[in-house]
Amino acid sequence: MTASVLTTGGGLVFAGGPAGKYWAFNDSTGELLWEFQCGSGHHSSPSTYTVDGKQYIAVPVGYGAWTEGFYPGALAQAGGSAIFAFALPD
Repeated sequence: MTASVLTTGGGLVFAGGPAGKYWAFNDSTGELLWEFQCGSGHHSSPSTYTVDGKQYIAVPVGYGAWTEGFYPGALAQAGGSAIFAFALPD
C-alpha cells in the first residue's frame, strides 16, 4: 500500500506487503517466482545496486508511529526496522 514497486532490466518485479512478505514476479507473466518474510511491513522504497558485477536488491522494512492515524490496521503488524539485501542469481 505504501511501498513502491521495483522492476529490473532482467524481467523481475519486486513488491512488498504490509504483513512483511516480499515477492519477486516475472514481469511478462505475473508468475510468483520467490517470496520472503521480512518480519515487518514494507512502507519504503526498495533499491537496486551492483558490486563487482553482482546485482542486489535492498529492501527497508518496519513501521513507526506514522501508522496510527494513517493505517490503523498496521498496528497489529510487527514493528521494528531493518534493511534486507538480496543477491540476484547469476
